[in-house]
Amino acid sequence: MNDATPPQGPGPYVYAPPPKKKHTVRNVLLVLVGLCIAGAAGCAALLGSAVESIDDEAKHDKPSEVVEGKAFEHDIWKVRRGWKVTSDGLGGVTIKGMRATLTGDSADTAMFTIQLNRGQDVLASLDCTGSEVEPGQSAPLSCFSADDMPKKWGNVTVQDSW
Repeated sequence: MNDATPPQGPGPYVYAPPPKKKHTVRNVLLVLVGLCIAGAAGCAALLGSAVESIDDEAKHDKPSEVVEGKAFEHDIWKVRRGWKVTSDGLGGVTIKGMRATLTGDSADTAMFTIQLNRGQDVLASLDCTGSEVEPGQSAPLSCFSADDMPKKWGNVTVQDSW
């Protein structure tokens, strides 16, 4: 008997080694479980990053009180003194003389919302925007509103437009 001949048992039967088990179902399930775990971990990391980003934005987006005509800082912008809330000539409200200097480290465009308030009531809201400037440069801001010019207001707040 040589090595290539399978062992023979009694009679005409040839004994073959038992067939190797294929663990296809087990392997597919393990791969699927691994993918689910990796996907869940990725989603958790993405969600954590999004929550942190939203929290940072919320901190910057809180309205801060400013005084009409006085210089103030908001995020990466310094607004010069001398600005004035006034009528636009058609019964609406605008702001004249507002100019902002970029203190950040890359080009940007100033965009603020200025609100005229009395207590908890917002009487008028103005969107102020400027031209894109480089760090250290300043630009005038144009402020527009669809609101009427209020006769009196208590305080003025500034916050991000977006």
